[in-house]
Order: sequence, then C-alpha cells, then structure tokens
Amino acid sequence: MNRPAGNPLAGSRALLVLSTAGLGVFITALDQTVVVTALPRVMLDLKIPISRLDQVSWVITAYLLGYTVAMPLIGRLADVYGYNRVYGAALALFCVGSALVAVAPSLEWMVVARVVQAVGGGATVPISLAMAAGALPDRQRGLALGVIAGAAEAGSMLGPAYGGAIVEFWHWRGIFWLNLPQGAVVMLALLWLRKANSRERAPGDRVDYVGGAMLVVALLVISLALSRKGMFTLTSALPFILAGVGLGVVLVLIVFERRQAQPLLPTLLFRSRSFIAANSAQFLVGVCLIIALVTIP
Repeated sequence: MNRPAGNPLAGSRALLVLSTAGLGVFITALDQTVVVTALPRVMLDLKIPISRLDQVSWVITAYLLGYTVAMPLIGRLADVYGYNRVYGAALALFCVGSALVAVAPSLEWMVVARVVQAVGGGATVPISLAMAAGALPDRQRGLALGVIAGAAEAGSMLGPAYGGAIVEFWHWRGIFWLNLPQGAVVMLALLWLRKANSRERAPGDRVDYVGGAMLVVALLVISLALSRKGMFTLTSALPFILAGVGLGVVLVLIVFERRQAQPLLPTLLFRSRSFIAANSAQFLVGVCLIIALVTIP
C-alpha cells in the first residue's frame, strides 16, 4: 500500500474509521483459526475418515494461502481505485465465501469456498492499515497501525474459542452464517464513511497483475509440495518437482519485479536486514502455531 494522502480527520470521525477498519480485520482474522476447534465436527458431519486428516488441514491452509496472496494485490487495487470501494467489494466477497462454506456438502467444496472467503478477508488487512494511517496525524500513526495490528492478532487468538462456543451451542455451519451480519455492519459503516476515504486515481497508476499471478502460482505450488498427501495424491518425486517449480517462479518474480516502475513487491525492502529478520520470525511463529492448531485438537 502507498502512504495515504490527505488530511487527518476530526476526532469522532477518525475514531469511526479506526473502529470500522479494526472490526473488519478482526472478523476476517477470526476465520484464520475459527475452524480449528470445529474440525472434528466438520469431519463427522461430512463423513470424512481420520485417515484424511492431511486433506482436512487444507480447510485452514486454503484460507491462509488466499489470505496471504490477496494482501499485496488487492492492497494495490485499493491504492488505485479507492479504499472504500475495494474494501466494500472485499467484504462482500468474504461474505459470499462464508455462505458457500456454510452450505458445503463436501470437503472439496469447503476448501474452494474457503479460498473465496480468504481472498476477500485478506484484502481487509492492507486497506485497514491505510485507512487507519490516513485518519490520524503523523505523530499518531503508530497508534493507528497498532490498533489494526492488535485487532488482527486478537481475531486470530480468539478464533478457536469463538468457534468452539458456536459449535457447542449451535452448529459448525453457524460459524460462517454469523459472518454475514457482521460483514453487513462493516459495509454499512463504510457507506457512512465513503467521503472520508475517497481517493482519486492518479494519472499513470497501474496494478501489477502479472506479478500478482506469479505470486499466486508460486505460493500454490510450494504449498502443494509441502502438503505431502494434501488434496492430491503426490508421488515421491512430484513434491520435489513442485518445490523446484515454485522456487523457479519466485526467482522469475524477483527479476520481473525489479524491472517494474510500480512493482507489486518492492524488492528494495528485501535489502533491509530488519525487514527480513522480522518477517522470518513471523513466518516461523506462524508455522509452529498452525501445526499445533491443526494437530492438537
């Protein structure tokens, strides 16, 4: 996301922007982990044997994959076409995906629906950060970003407890039906704030769709290589081939992005040791967390 342009908002309106952006991120972050405690019930309801646990883990993996891929690409779309417009469309897509998950008759359907849901959910993170940063003056920008980051972490942390409570007193499908009214509340708030987050498209603004497509392919292929059985039956050699293809696409992506005037992934960031260290630590923590969340329940 580019640095937001425009003047800071008045106190009450800035608070509403922060609340709206934070709530949107919180709702979509919940769904990263909300199914963890519901997976046993999902397996019983869809008649999935325990021998297919590797495949069931894709209910979580699919969301994390779509969530991650959506951030840079749709974040850039919001830079070009406006925060409110793209945020509203992303939340609508998240709600559509939630409804598709709620009516899922099979594991395969559920995994595809989770990707749809995740693309909309992942888009809320960069847009919320940009909205929050633009709502407050420069000296309070750290506070604004902290509120959004805190909302995202709170959603991920509370997801298992939230999902477990709904499963206990209702049904696992209710987890996803409840996303619809929650998303509607945020979209109504966005309509109220449409002038506060308006942004005119600057001449020459463009979106790096090719870079986005390569990022999707790289993450998908590498995820398949690491999934062992996953949703597909992989031979002993195929995972290594997929890993090689994925890493090859990553290298092509790096070369391609270095030649772009408006790259999706600014390669200069990867020359910063602090940037690399922070993201590496976050990656390792995420890997350990997801492994524990999937296998322990």
